[in-house]
Amino acid sequence: MRVEADIRVRFGRFQGGEPVRVPRGEMLYLGSARRGLAGRVLRHALRCEDKPPQALFASLLLEMQEAGLKNGRFRPPTAKKLHWHIDYLLEETAVTLSHVLLLRTRSGWKRQGTGCWRRRKRCPGSRFGGE
Repeated sequence: MRVEADIRVRFGRFQGGEPVRVPRGEMLYLGSARRGLAGRVLRHALRCEDKPPQALFASLLLEMQEAGLKNGRFRPPTAKKLHWHIDYLLEETAVTLSHVLLLRTRSGWKRQGTGCWRRRKRCPGSRFGGE
């Protein structure tokens, strides 16, 4: 994802609801879904209420249908609720979901992947890739 400008984001109750500085730049988000992968990714490409979806939403939906990951019955949530920390970040209009890479594995890789990145110091040590 791309953060177009330095922003401050409230991640729900994290840090007592105080805004967290998110610097301008490119960010990598690692997530996992044991079930409903297509729905999860498409949900991340939507925003709440009257805000437009991420620009790549339509092409994501089409590609997932062509790959057989999602049938034509996808219905966006009527009222998207901010649940995961990534929801709060992607809700910001200064944040663009620029690429999506789906990997199918036999076992979970999320914890191994993030640990590997931290050991190699390729990602900041803070909780959200900020300061």
